Amino acid sequence: MGFFTTQPDDSGRGQFVASNKWWIFIAFAVPLTIFSLGIVSILKTWQHWRAQKRRNEDATIISTTDEQKAKVGRSATMLRWSYTITRFARNNTNLNGKRGGG
Repeated sequence: MGFFTTQPDDSGRGQFVASNKWWIFIAFAVPLTIFSLGIVSILKTWQHWRAQKRRNEDATIISTTDEQKAKVGRSATMLRWSYTITRFARNNTNLNGKRGGG
């Protein structure tokens, strides 16, 4: 016999019967339920923490990339100006486009 069962009574209807050892069912079911809910809670919290960590890492990567793009943009502009000035000086041209000092 299990912990719980039904037996027909005199009228033919089923009657719920509990074993003398029903407390064993409660003794195992309650701690096992609490343990299972605890594990699920820990896994959900860990999953949320990992997702948050990934979002923070992605935000850091994106902002770093934007900062690097800005630096590269400034560097490229500086290089263009530097190249223009160097070319101007090398050609030794004046504002009229004539070479030399005249």
